[in-house]
Amino acid sequence: MVILRRRIPQKGKCRDMNTAKTFLLMAVLTVLLILRGEPDRGAGGMMIAFLFAIVMNFGSYWFSDKIVLKMYHGREIAQGDNPSLFQMVQELAGRAGLPMPRLYLIEGSSRMRSRQAGTRNMRRSPLLRES
Repeated sequence: MVILRRRIPQKGKCRDMNTAKTFLLMAVLTVLLILRGEPDRGAGGMMIAFLFAIVMNFGSYWFSDKIVLKMYHGREIAQGDNPSLFQMVQELAGRAGLPMPRLYLIEGSSRMRSRQAGTRNMRRSPLLRES
């Protein structure tokens, strides 16, 4: 059984709050990384840590969905592979007023779950299904 849950934003309130939380988390992690660079090499270490944090934050924000798919060897499934799953997701996306996500299958898991990877853009966000 596949269960999909997503809070439907009301006039952008949920989306704005999620963006603020993401920004806050990235800022806190950047500050921690910079403070960690100071004892090693002083001001130069802080600058290197800051540049490293920028690269990490950029990569994790823009490529998080691709990273998860590579980690778990997810493969995109076509409508012909599992028509009932596609129909269910289309129905749920239609009810929520969201675009149809790309569907990926992760093989080898003992539990069956579904989750969404990457949330920066609803049109590009894949839905993962473990089997």
